[in-house]
Amino acid sequence: MATKKKHHHKLKRHTYRNGEQVYFCVLDCTFRVKCELAEGLIVICHRCDKPFAMTQSSCELAKPHCNNCTRSKKREADEILAALEPELVGVGVREIKNEIRMDDRKESSSLEDLRKRLSGSVKEILDSNSDDML
Repeated sequence: MATKKKHHHKLKRHTYRNGEQVYFCVLDCTFRVKCELAEGLIVICHRCDKPFAMTQSSCELAKPHCNNCTRSKKREADEILAALEPELVGVGVREIKNEIRMDDRKESSSLEDLRKRLSGSVKEILDSNSDDML
């Protein structure tokens, strides 16, 4: 009696002439499943070859891949911004928040006074960052 080889499937979508869509395993296997029933299956990613659980968004793909391999314009833009300006984004914001917290403890109620303090702290941080870059 032959023993079955257990593995995670690497799926690809096929559409029959009658419109029915199924995923079939592209590895040496005869596994097939309707696309509607594939959500939640543990399968192999077509891009990184690591196992992942099928989600509703991955069920819409002909060659499903995991969320880590999904390219997103927003994610790429955030990574570029973080690489270009780590000092301005990280340290500058923290310093402004700390100065506002310290000044708020003095219990100043005037809105105009708060605006002056905030603009002054922003100018100081920008001046110190421009001096550091020289």
